[in-house]
Amino acid sequence: MGPLFAAVIAAYSCKLVQDYDPLFQCNAARGCATDGYVCGYDNVCRPIERDCKSNCDGGCCLGNQCVSLGQQDESACGYGGAACAQCPGGSNCRRGVCVNLNCDTSPDQCYLPGANPDGGCVQGLADTRCGNYGVICRACDVGQHCYAGDCSFPGTGQLGDPCQRSSDCGIQSGVYLDCYNAAPFPAGYCSRFCDPNLSSSCDGVCLPMAENQTGQGGVCYGGCRSDLDCRDQYSCQRLSAGYACVGRCVTDAQCRSIDGYRTGRCGNDGLCCGGPGFPCCSGLDGLPRCLGLGADGGTAQCDDFGFCN
Repeated sequence: MGPLFAAVIAAYSCKLVQDYDPLFQCNAARGCATDGYVCGYDNVCRPIERDCKSNCDGGCCLGNQCVSLGQQDESACGYGGAACAQCPGGSNCRRGVCVNLNCDTSPDQCYLPGANPDGGCVQGLADTRCGNYGVICRACDVGQHCYAGDCSFPGTGQLGDPCQRSSDCGIQSGVYLDCYNAAPFPAGYCSRFCDPNLSSSCDGVCLPMAENQTGQGGVCYGGCRSDLDCRDQYSCQRLSAGYACVGRCVTDAQCRSIDGYRTGRCGNDGLCCGGPGFPCCSGLDGLPRCLGLGADGGTAQCDDFGFCN
């Protein structure tokens, strides 16, 4: 057990009884039956203001405590409010990702430059070259797909369906869907990357990623006409690209891009505002109406239609 892991668990154990209301397990859909509670990184329901996954910007959760990127080591590594993981032997933690130490000297190992924030040898993701943490890659069997370095058969989840892992999701227009389960996506969300400039790249609504406004990076949301078309914990919200099922919020920390960094605020109506492609915030509180980057690389601005771009 690493020193960071031991320290966090010890601190958490001492505070558990006095700091938290009675906790209970999430249901099968990774939801909570009690209002004001959210399903956390460890499948436990907590009051949302006390849930690490909902309030941890950029770091990972360990014992319901947020471990920032600067505090992490090989015993606790991760990002985006996910559960911290212990890096396997022969790897170290760089900005929330376990990176193999031998990738520069072992060309037979899975090597994908740029596959994580610092580049380096993490895992092979192609169906013909799939593997984890420097293990020699292999081709997946017929019908299987490479999910995070493991060969598995795709699931049946469609765009906007709940999920716990990418293999729970199916295929949309010939493209394998991924599972997004950080705070902006309660109970997980089957989705895919898309090109905001190419309407055929998404069967729903393609919203530009805040950290990649000038490129072809976007996230595909399920389209809707009313709240009845959306799952529990989601609302049919008007975005700059159309109406989509978007997770409701209670805290500002839930209004984040998929990499876990905050790009918006939670409005009084329980909907995110201020992020690129989202409605502008009211500005009545004296805070900026828009956050994040616009297409020109500067701070996003509220356009004539009431959206941040």
